[in-house]
Amino acid sequence: MRKEAQNKNRFVEYSRQKTIKDLGQLRAPIAVKINTTIREVIELYNKNRTGSVLVYDKREKIIGIFTERDLLQKILNKGISLDETIEPYISKPVKTVDSRTTLGETIKMMTEGGFRHLPVVEG
Repeated sequence: MRKEAQNKNRFVEYSRQKTIKDLGQLRAPIAVKINTTIREVIELYNKNRTGSVLVYDKREKIIGIFTERDLLQKILNKGISLDETIEPYISKPVKTVDSRTTLGETIKMMTEGGFRHLPVVEG
């Protein structure tokens, strides 16, 4: 039990000191147009081994995120065609985190917001 407490304390200290940037190179996000079909996004998930895509509008502004959770909860088993666009099913606005944010703050933000995906932005 004592070793478990020591490990927990080390993790807490580490998460207070280290930032997202300290983790090194992060994977570049995949972004799609708002009129992308559900089927196309599923293909991107499989091809890129990811569970989310950022969604941008006509002005190329990021307006939301479409995740595996959105697919499971809002679309599958509801009779919705995979040839429909993702537009009505995206989560918005998209929450982001700055790369200088500590891991502890990031974990707290994700836990409190119920997020499994949190895009990282510079500065």
